[in-house]
Amino acid sequence: TGGGTRQRYSFGTEFRVPLLNTVTWTISGRLDKYNDASSADVARTWGSGIEWRPYDGLLLRGSYGTNFKAPDMQAIYLTGSTSPIGDYIDPLQCVNAIKSGQNNNTWCNQVQRPTSQYYTLYTNGSRLLLPQTGHSWTYGFVWQVPGVQGLSVSADYWHMGVDNAIQYLDQNTVLNDEAGCLTGVKPNGTSGLSPYTAHVPNSAYCQMVTQMVTRNATGQVVTVQSGPINEASLYVSGIDASLDYKLHTEDH
Repeated sequence: TGGGTRQRYSFGTEFRVPLLNTVTWTISGRLDKYNDASSADVARTWGSGIEWRPYDGLLLRGSYGTNFKAPDMQAIYLTGSTSPIGDYIDPLQCVNAIKSGQNNNTWCNQVQRPTSQYYTLYTNGSRLLLPQTGHSWTYGFVWQVPGVQGLSVSADYWHMGVDNAIQYLDQNTVLNDEAGCLTGVKPNGTSGLSPYTAHVPNSAYCQMVTQMVTRNATGQVVTVQSGPINEASLYVSGIDASLDYKLHTEDH
């Protein structure tokens, strides 16, 4: 459960400016003001693009822009809750059992455990989350193929992404990453191990996730923390291309 309010005020503008007969420049800007429990406060984003037609039939274009996303209200205002978990896999104890050569799959299988082996799951939101920010840029062309009416080719390269991406960590992710960060391996079935490559040992993420798990003197899980966090940057890029042909008839 949980609850809270958010007020947002925004203002934006965009200009399209013909610099030359063959060159057009576009510039835009936006200002957002957030009133809530997060650290979003004021966001300033902008974008710019240019189009150049060196001759009829060819368009060269490019753009650059920044982006901003405040944390979801659920991620901010989610009230802390607790629940007992008794049906689970313990990857760390599974790794240790495999390493020691024990012929015991107790911790490698998800089973209903005795009450003494239950752990408490704590789930809550965070008002310390940072907003997601990032940027994107593209460049490409559109070419009307000469000599063939209605035939055009276009291609654009794009690159975009965000920093401080918000991710919800559930208890299974926390336990799996804890084991990988501490041992450098992960269970591969119930009798084998494979390298753990999701995160670098001793990284900020590994230091955080290992602190989200509490164990007793025998190594059994006592508590696990879960909820939203700011994770690393996420950027993707690619190429979009198309070939279009419009058939002209007598009526159209």
